[in-house]
Amino acid sequence: MPRKSITATTSLGALLLAAPWHPAHAASKPGNITYKGPIVDTRYGPVEAIIKVKSKKIYKVILAAAPDTDRSQFIDEQAAPLLRDEVLKAQSARVDMISGATVTSGAFIQSLGKAVKKARKAHTLR
Repeated sequence: MPRKSITATTSLGALLLAAPWHPAHAASKPGNITYKGPIVDTRYGPVEAIIKVKSKKIYKVILAAAPDTDRSQFIDEQAAPLLRDEVLKAQSARVDMISGATVTSGAFIQSLGKAVKKARKAHTLR
């Protein structure tokens, strides 16, 4: 019986060594990482920036917001695509605020700055 136990342990060890190469771990590859900025509370609801980095570039930007009124939701829906486009062009947090969405823009840029800083600190973003 001890021989089987040793074989089982060896097999498990081999599986653990092989685990990082398994397709289920693809999301943890250094070239495809998600960074979240902090949630910034505003008078119209919380805002958070999330970036996805691949090949040292931002390839996706998410503005996560929970507006507290229909008007705030409308403003966020109008501002989000503009902010995303600006971030993708700039590849940084150095983007202009959107007129008419000053509060959302400011909170997004603040959160975005922290997410970008995390990515640069990890050397996954230029």
